[in-house]
Amino acid sequence: MGLQDIFSEENILKYSEACLELGLSIPRVWKRRNLDTLVIPSRGAVPFFLGTCYGLNKLITFGGEHEEFYKNMGVQDIIASLAKEELKISQDVKNKKIKV
Repeated sequence: MGLQDIFSEENILKYSEACLELGLSIPRVWKRRNLDTLVIPSRGAVPFFLGTCYGLNKLITFGGEHEEFYKNMGVQDIIASLAKEELKISQDVKNKKIKV
């Protein structure tokens, strides 16, 4: 399997869909289960988390649980440093309701 197979249009679209689906569902699960921590289980999951943040950043314009989740999330410096600055991810892990 070559890079052209790994980074095919189909795989990129599937990756984008997975990130958007996570962005849609994480706030619902967080609220329903009253969670305070989101653990990123491996380095390989970081791109999905960052893609999810990108999707959430777009969804906050609609308000509701997505905006509440995004604005109450504090991400550790090492992960936040990988995100685009436009996402404005808070690095205030201590004082946020959701710690990543």
